[in-house]
Amino acid sequence: MSKTQFMRATAAVALVTALALAPASVRAQAAPDAAVQVGASDLGGVVRGADGPEAGVWVIAETSDLPTRL
Repeated sequence: MSKTQFMRATAAVALVTALALAPASVRAQAAPDAAVQVGASDLGGVVRGADGPEAGVWVIAETSDLPTRL
Protein backbone atom coordinates (compact mmCIF):
# COMPACT_ATOMS: atom_id res chain seq x y z
CA MET A 1 0.00 0.00 0.00
CA SER A 2 1.42 3.33 -1.02
CA LYS A 3 1.50 6.38 1.22
CA THR A 4 -1.27 8.07 -0.82
CA GLN A 5 -3.53 5.02 -0.56
CA PHE A 6 -2.88 4.81 3.18
CA MET A 7 -3.76 8.49 3.66
CA ARG A 8 -6.98 8.11 1.63
CA ALA A 9 -7.99 4.99 3.56
CA THR A 10 -7.30 6.74 6.88
CA ALA A 11 -9.34 9.77 5.81
CA ALA A 12 -12.22 7.52 4.69
CA VAL A 13 -12.24 5.63 8.01
CA ALA A 14 -12.15 8.93 9.94
CA LEU A 15 -15.05 10.32 7.90
CA VAL A 16 -17.18 7.19 8.33
CA THR A 17 -16.45 7.17 12.08
CA ALA A 18 -17.34 10.86 12.45
CA LEU A 19 -20.61 10.40 10.57
CA ALA A 20 -21.51 7.28 12.55
CA LEU A 21 -20.88 8.98 15.90
CA ALA A 22 -22.55 12.30 15.03
CA PRO A 23 -25.91 12.74 16.76
CA ALA A 24 -28.92 12.88 14.46
CA SER A 25 -30.43 15.88 16.21
CA VAL A 26 -28.76 18.35 18.53
CA ARG A 27 -30.82 20.64 20.76
CA ALA A 28 -29.18 23.47 22.68
CA GLN A 29 -32.15 24.06 24.98
CA ALA A 30 -34.71 21.99 26.77
CA ALA A 31 -38.36 22.74 26.09
CA PRO A 32 -39.66 25.50 28.39
CA ASP A 33 -42.06 24.65 31.19
CA ALA A 34 -45.71 25.41 30.54
CA ALA A 35 -45.87 27.96 33.36
CA VAL A 36 -43.58 29.46 35.96
CA GLN A 37 -44.55 28.24 39.44
CA VAL A 38 -44.56 31.09 41.98
CA GLY A 39 -45.46 30.54 45.64
CA ALA A 40 -47.78 32.78 47.67
CA SER A 41 -44.85 34.56 49.38
CA ASP A 42 -42.66 34.80 46.25
CA LEU A 43 -42.12 37.46 43.63
CA GLY A 44 -41.81 35.98 40.18
CA GLY A 45 -42.56 36.15 36.52
CA VAL A 46 -41.04 35.90 33.06
CA VAL A 47 -38.96 38.60 31.41
CA ARG A 48 -39.83 38.78 27.73
CA GLY A 49 -37.78 40.53 25.08
CA ALA A 50 -38.28 41.08 21.38
CA ASP A 51 -37.20 37.48 20.71
CA GLY A 52 -39.28 35.85 23.46
CA PRO A 53 -38.49 34.82 27.04
CA GLU A 54 -35.06 35.86 28.36
CA ALA A 55 -32.77 33.76 30.51
CA GLY A 56 -31.53 35.06 33.83
CA VAL A 57 -32.26 35.43 37.51
CA TRP A 58 -33.26 38.47 39.53
CA VAL A 59 -32.31 38.46 43.19
CA ILE A 60 -33.73 40.87 45.73
CA ALA A 61 -31.78 40.76 48.97
CA GLU A 62 -31.11 42.96 51.97
CA THR A 63 -28.16 42.87 54.35
CA SER A 64 -26.75 44.90 57.21
CA ASP A 65 -23.39 43.07 57.12
CA LEU A 66 -21.78 45.72 54.93
CA PRO A 67 -20.96 49.36 55.71
CA THR A 68 -23.48 50.48 53.09
CA ARG A 69 -26.99 49.10 53.51
CA LEU A 70 -27.87 47.02 50.47
